Amino acid sequence: MTALLEVDGLTGGYDGVPVLHGVDLTVRAGTICAVLGANGAGKTTLFNVICGFVRPGHGTMTWAGAELRPRPEHLSGLGIARTLQGIGLFAGLSVLENVMVGAASGRARFGSALLALPGSDRAERALRQAALDCLRELGVAGYADRSPDSLPSRSMPESL
Repeated sequence: MTALLEVDGLTGGYDGVPVLHGVDLTVRAGTICAVLGANGAGKTTLFNVICGFVRPGHGTMTWAGAELRPRPEHLSGLGIARTLQGIGLFAGLSVLENVMVGAASGRARFGSALLALPGSDRAERALRQAALDCLRELGVAGYADRSPDSLPSRSMPESL
């Protein structure tokens, strides 16, 4: 499978304090990748560098084989998205509806659904199905109708 994101020898930090030391990472197209580590291990810094919020010290990053010099405002055009854990969820919506909102934020037809324009019902059904498919793929479809604040805080599907 082709590498989509490659990070090689990445260093970075904040105000002269090094956090990342020669990080190498390869994410292949069509895969899901997790970055795990203790508090303070550099996970957020890694994502901040990849997303362009923090300038790297050294190293290279490529996206689909081309050099990646990200600027936060251009990432969605590359198909790169980032979300923060547990922040920005809509408590009045179900888990499925929250996923739909996140998925719809990059789609031009989202406004037509808000205004109930012709075709919006079809677009909403397609969006709902795509969001449910994502939840199934992650092994959490059983939580689709639940409120985000009712979810267990440490539960992970066994498949992950």
